[in-house]
Amino acid sequence: MDSSDSIYTPLDAAKSEIRLIEILSDENEGLVKCKLSTVSLNKDQVFSALSYVWGDSNIKANIILEGRTVAVTKNLESALRNVRRHWIATSPDGDKSTLRLWADAICINQEDLAERTSQVQLMRMVYGSAELVLSWFGPEDPSLAFHSINIIAKEIRNCDADGPLVFSQLDWMHRYPALCEAGDPAVRGAIKNEAWAAISSFLTTPYWQRVWIFQEVVLSRKLLLVGPGDCSLDWDDLELVAERFLRLREEGLNTLFQGKPTFLQQDVWKAITTPLVSWTSIWKLTMTRSLRKDRTTVARGEWEGWMLSVFAGGLKATDPKDHIYGLLGITGIPIKPDYSTDKSVADVYVEYVVGFLEASRRRRILDEMSPLIFLSHAGIGLFGRTDGFPTWAPNFPKEASGGRSSTRVASARFAGRGVFNGDGEKYPYVMMNTHSLFVWGVKLEVIDFASEAPHMDTWYDGRMLDFIRDFISRHVKYPSGIPPLQAVFRLVNRDPSPDVDRLVIVRALAFLRFIVNPYHGIGPIMLERLQSLGFELLSEDFDKQFIDSLFPVTDTQQFGFSDSLSLYLARGLDGPIAEVWDRIVINFIKIQLSWRFIETTSGYLGISPAGTEPGDIICVLKECDVPVVLRKVPEEDCYNLIGTTFMVGLMDGEAAEIIKRGAIEPQWFELR
Repeated sequence: MDSSDSIYTPLDAAKSEIRLIEILSDENEGLVKCKLSTVSLNKDQVFSALSYVWGDSNIKANIILEGRTVAVTKNLESALRNVRRHWIATSPDGDKSTLRLWADAICINQEDLAERTSQVQLMRMVYGSAELVLSWFGPEDPSLAFHSINIIAKEIRNCDADGPLVFSQLDWMHRYPALCEAGDPAVRGAIKNEAWAAISSFLTTPYWQRVWIFQEVVLSRKLLLVGPGDCSLDWDDLELVAERFLRLREEGLNTLFQGKPTFLQQDVWKAITTPLVSWTSIWKLTMTRSLRKDRTTVARGEWEGWMLSVFAGGLKATDPKDHIYGLLGITGIPIKPDYSTDKSVADVYVEYVVGFLEASRRRRILDEMSPLIFLSHAGIGLFGRTDGFPTWAPNFPKEASGGRSSTRVASARFAGRGVFNGDGEKYPYVMMNTHSLFVWGVKLEVIDFASEAPHMDTWYDGRMLDFIRDFISRHVKYPSGIPPLQAVFRLVNRDPSPDVDRLVIVRALAFLRFIVNPYHGIGPIMLERLQSLGFELLSEDFDKQFIDSLFPVTDTQQFGFSDSLSLYLARGLDGPIAEVWDRIVINFIKIQLSWRFIETTSGYLGISPAGTEPGDIICVLKECDVPVVLRKVPEEDCYNLIGTTFMVGLMDGEAAEIIKRGAIEPQWFELR
């Protein structure tokens, strides 16, 4: 905000003082008029807080503050012009002149570094004390999304009164054609239905992607989402809808017992059953709010605070230090903000890792989070080099640019299981003077080849299929004993489990169809490509070829497949494959940008960061639940971290047997 220092009087940090805005005029005509008052949070105060995205700093609008014309971002000006109307709607009998509002860009003197640092430490008190937090969504009007979510929340409560499964059967949607019908084909995007497109747009708005917003939402006692229109949305309703659709997606539809209802258009079905409508941001916020409420002991609270700090990797911030400092109000980790130039960004992240390792050592809960989990947010293979920044430090600022999926698996599997049983004291540690991380581990494999697949270009020009065809032609069996094509399938799905069921088989059919012909029907090209992989689609032997190549000794009839599997493959998106097709495509989309297929000298297959090169090594580290890729620094006895990796057959302690066979000894690795 452009203003003179004379607008602000000093705040007394000892009294936990903050400034509050009183909106004097917010009429459509003329400038918004405000004044400031100073209060102490050490005393009970009645006020509301504004949660908003600053917006483009180059697009300004004037307001009157303390009798002076000052410039703020257009988004903030719009919020100030509209929030009082929504606040009044929550208490119609209230006196609109009593609204006192906290908004950071105005209430903190942004030009006073010391004040800014001091006020950051009060964020927990500010948002935790506010009687109402108003989340501003502008300048686009989210009313259609709000209205649709309000309808769904009402139906969830109505359906739950009749039984736990009534909502998931989706019959209630009959009553709302706008939630079921086809949209305008000319509408851009994968979702043509206007209501679901609006919900999707709302869930991916920049508001949900900011570090400070995340903290503000978590800390709030009562949260109301508002915009330029008259419609608003209560957080409890949004949370309920997100939870129910995620449960429906993961539990109800995974069984494949429920197909698309005839009254739903295909793009609506996709919106419900696939991540095209992503509730992930809401789920993270819900989980974090729940964890904060359930902290029963100081020790548990401390460890959960460090767990929550890892969420910073998916959030954006203007100042790279704010990926750590911007969540202190909810994490409570013992780090003091320091925005001075005396403390570099690298220093902040090294200090963060030191604290993370110390907390992990005191509270070792490997099924929840491994001490070296931050390595999944690091590595020059994903993020390139940053001057002065250790390759092993979590690069939350660059990770926030998006487009990357994790190599982690959602299970209790652990790559180092049983590998380091006799090495109890070999715990990771940091040398501050060199910014080095020392880890105990074992070198297992050397990367022999790094493909350009599965980059999207390779789907269409045949290089991905060439890689897969070459791999299975050179290996009768995968090193772990499974068929090589099953290894490729497990890799793409990042699924280390050997289990086979109906869903796995249908996914494998969809996977096979995708790799030979992503977006076209049956024709000579598809038949030829299938033949090159050993499949004769029109032959009565297809089922045997499929089972032998993917899931030997599996009886498909026990899973309800009465027809030949070739019919399921041939019917494509007109059959059961349609239920999982979008998930297969999304799996490829998630990994295509930043990950590459790799093969080691022993024939292990994995996905590794795009910057991986032949000669890089695969290691399993003590206290790290996934394998990592390292690169020796020339002429030095240390390594750079390329990134974490998913290696089929090395995700669940298999390294222990490899070590026994090869007489490999664990060692210290210095990472720089």
